[in-house]
Amino acid sequence: SQLSEEIEPPPHDANLLQTVRMLEFQVAELQELRDARSCELGDLLERLEATHARLHGDGLQGAFWPPEDPRRLHRETLESLRARLLELEITEREREARVADSVGELRDLWALLGVQVPEELVAQDVE
Repeated sequence: SQLSEEIEPPPHDANLLQTVRMLEFQVAELQELRDARSCELGDLLERLEATHARLHGDGLQGAFWPPEDPRRLHRETLESLRARLLELEITEREREARVADSVGELRDLWALLGVQVPEELVAQDVE
């Protein structure tokens, strides 16, 4: 199934009306789940693409599930994408910290040599 979720069968002693209502309710819940997962999938892919581009200078080039793949809305797929995004965000933060440390060291060296810090570098730190 598209969501890989199990639906609960109606009780054996349920009459036809109870069975129909229970199934309608479950269908509505599954549709809401599908819609929520579709939105989350779109958001995750957009954030992954942007983070990957900032880190590597290029896009992911269709590295993830195409729209027709039935597994794209599975819980495991979304968990995998969340984990991948977290890895990229951690890498991005680590890189930013290394750059900030390097800039600080460079400023210290310039100060030691008596050289003024270029205005462009000061302006970049503020951003």
